[in-house]
Amino acid sequence: MSIPLGPDDSGIADANFLFEDAEKPARRAEPAKAPIVDREVEGYGVLGEDPSEEPEDPPTRPPIAERPRKKPVIPNVPDGVSTEEVGTAQVITVWTRWGEWGPTLLRMAAVGFGTILFVYLFGGLFGGQISALIVMVAGLAILAMAYPIAITLERPVRLTPEQAIKDYFAALSHHYPAYRRMWLLLSEQGRQSGGFGNFEAFRSAMKRRLAELARSGGKSQKPLAFEVADFRAEKSAGLKTIDATYTLRVSERGAGGEPLDSWEIATTLVRGPDSMWYLNSGVIPRSE
Repeated sequence: MSIPLGPDDSGIADANFLFEDAEKPARRAEPAKAPIVDREVEGYGVLGEDPSEEPEDPPTRPPIAERPRKKPVIPNVPDGVSTEEVGTAQVITVWTRWGEWGPTLLRMAAVGFGTILFVYLFGGLFGGQISALIVMVAGLAILAMAYPIAITLERPVRLTPEQAIKDYFAALSHHYPAYRRMWLLLSEQGRQSGGFGNFEAFRSAMKRRLAELARSGGKSQKPLAFEVADFRAEKSAGLKTIDATYTLRVSERGAGGEPLDSWEIATTLVRGPDSMWYLNSGVIPRSE
């Protein structure tokens, strides 16, 4: 059966339009293009700056000069001694038992050996009684010479500055002071602070000073006793040098009552290689 075609049905007669979409290939989705970025303006530039120019390095500050450390003020610096010398005080010769007793033991040995040799060579000329008398006198002399050993049997343990000062003046509080112990308890600076060139000069100066103090008390035969009180200083742990102040009182031993004199003394001490403390000044002051 044929379908009549009208004048407006010409498009229906062509059936190819039914297959147009099937024959055409599907259009591929084009990949999204990356946005074009202007490299000249890439980054976070500051408005008004030229990004092509490198930033200038900040001006370098000149190094800050370290302030020189102030030297510690050393009180009571002896006349003729500079602060630098006191600040660099050191201990070269430390206290030892042989250093204290050695000269005394050698003298005692010399006297004993000389006595034995003399009696052996000449004892026959004097007889037994005279020889025995010579030996007895020599023995008494040796005992008298042992006096410095008898008063220094206790070791001077100076783990603190206060102990060092007390041991120093305790050696002076005897009929015959232990001058050699006092000398060994001084640092190199302490031995020069009073103008002492050697031990003999130190002993002579201390004897004169003791005689002056004894005459001021009116009785020069009694021994003097020295007392250290009111010691003040910072903690000495970890320190090599230290400043200290203390009161020194002198009186006649056994007299009681008021002391002959007293002084407020400011001094310095230094720790030696044996970890003990030594005085940088051991001079007994004079009252003004």
